[in-house]
Amino acid sequence: MINILISFLHNCLNKIVLFRYKKKFSDYRSAKTFCEKHTKNSYNNEILNKYRYEKFHYNKDLIPYTFNNSLFTLLESVSLFYFNKKRLPKILDFGGMFAENKMYLNNLYKADFRYDVIETESVCNLAKNLKHSNFYSEIDKAYINPDHNYDLIFSSGTIQYFEKPYEILAKIFSKKSLYVVFTRTNFSDDENIYSAASYLSGHGSSEGHIKYNISKNNKLILVPNTQIKEVKMLEIAKTHGYKLLRSFNGITGNHGANSYTKDLIFSFQL
Repeated sequence: MINILISFLHNCLNKIVLFRYKKKFSDYRSAKTFCEKHTKNSYNNEILNKYRYEKFHYNKDLIPYTFNNSLFTLLESVSLFYFNKKRLPKILDFGGMFAENKMYLNNLYKADFRYDVIETESVCNLAKNLKHSNFYSEIDKAYINPDHNYDLIFSSGTIQYFEKPYEILAKIFSKKSLYVVFTRTNFSDDENIYSAASYLSGHGSSEGHIKYNISKNNKLILVPNTQIKEVKMLEIAKTHGYKLLRSFNGITGNHGANSYTKDLIFSFQL
């Protein structure tokens, strides 16, 4: 009983600490300056990504059997593609860490297929010896090889962490993949910018949902988070020839006042 009470109080204290660091800013640069006092280079932070890699490395046998929230919509979009094309899609995962989702899909379908990742330079350097996927620091680099014409671009909980998210969205839709899929996106008509606070142990594979074989680390991580206006995303998609095929209320991903999250599947209209 005492241990349960101590655990409860510890969790409450952690939430209070995180709430203290959740602040609203007038512009991205101000948010970045505040966040970099604790987490230099945001998601390109060396300590953060080494921890994420260690979490991946020490649990490679568990990852193919571990479900996470983003897989709901990824599986649906893969199923839609397979139904129409009778094959598995070539996927580009924008913000896909060490391609853990590919390992899950390979195990599920008992088949291998192209699944590449766009990530920070830090992650790409750590992943240089991994053989199951190709890793690129920019989306244009993934398209240098003409054979890498991806059928599906997937992104989960990533777009809101860019300084200019709408430019990133335009770049993604400009590639004309048959499907573009977003999950865990932070939406709000307010379009405010916040500092998003979390603990290091909540990052990496399945983001804290599974007790992986790695020590808990309560180092504070702060990154800027921009609320996306859904109407603007839909307009960018339409401009590039896409139709919204499916829309679901999301489970996680929203941050800040008046925010919500959705999972969206877009299809290119040939």
